[in-house]
Amino acid sequence: MRKSSKKSLVIASVPKTIAGLKKHFAGQVLRLNGRELAVDAVIAQLDGALKQVTRANAAKTAWRQELAAANAAVASAALLVSAVRELVRATFGKKATTVADFGMTPRSYGRSPLATRIEAVAKSKATRAERHTMGPRQKAKIHGKP
Repeated sequence: MRKSSKKSLVIASVPKTIAGLKKHFAGQVLRLNGRELAVDAVIAQLDGALKQVTRANAAKTAWRQELAAANAAVASAALLVSAVRELVRATFGKKATTVADFGMTPRSYGRSPLATRIEAVAKSKATRAERHTMGPRQKAKIHGKP
């Protein structure tokens, strides 16, 4: 059984069980699970469990409501932060160091070093030569013999 079905079973059946114990076993001692318990002790334990489940359900509902409110606040704040960032970048420029006062870093346009780019071009040419790949203009120059 899932936990939720056990919880709903407790919520539904405990009040009726307590009523039945009060009606038919009032003042008696019952032998339950190998122990002798007074009916009043059984009723107190069942009532305590029911109250605990009820309090837990109320707390869970309140938590869900708080979580929904927090998520809405985060979404609203994210829109505001985005708008402020755009304003700051528009006001002070993309590379200004003033943006650091707002917790942002100046935009950097990462360009690889010249040596890396030269090496990449050389590797690309070597790969094309090794695989005999050609572009459309190179293919157009090739004609079969008549």
